[in-house]
Amino acid sequence: MEKVADCIPIKSIDIHYQVRCFDGGQYTVDLQHYTCTCRAWQLSGIPCTHSLCAILSEGLDPDDFVHKFYTVDMYKVAYQYPIYGISYDALWGESLYIPPLPPDFGRKSTKGKRVKKRRREEDESVNKQKKGTRLKKQQKTVKCRRCGLKGHNSLTCVVQRRDDVQ
Repeated sequence: MEKVADCIPIKSIDIHYQVRCFDGGQYTVDLQHYTCTCRAWQLSGIPCTHSLCAILSEGLDPDDFVHKFYTVDMYKVAYQYPIYGISYDALWGESLYIPPLPPDFGRKSTKGKRVKKRRREEDESVNKQKKGTRLKKQQKTVKCRRCGLKGHNSLTCVVQRRDDVQ
């Protein structure tokens, strides 16, 4: 009832209302067809706050606008037949069908880190096993600082070691 006070009903025709709320919402209520543009009344069968605002401004009883399935008479009709109990499973007969398996809700057991698929360039191959199509890292050839020759560094330089020995 608190939210009903936040709405202002504006009568359009005899049973049509335009309801404006303080939160900025604007809804159309039809009391004859039990409809509101918020659709809560149609979905639940119980008048929403907008329709309650229109019903109360008309001076009508809100209980008259609740769907008939919520009445005591319909409850009695729904449960007029008894619900019989069943015997315990040891007395049940054997079934000819294969028993159903429970659903698999867990993740599939994969060991290691999950590999993400990345977007490949046009010139990249999809198959990793082909070694000829993969590009290899180009390494610079090592140059010695002491003798200036390529193929070794200053720690493994033979020329320097000869000089140190003498």
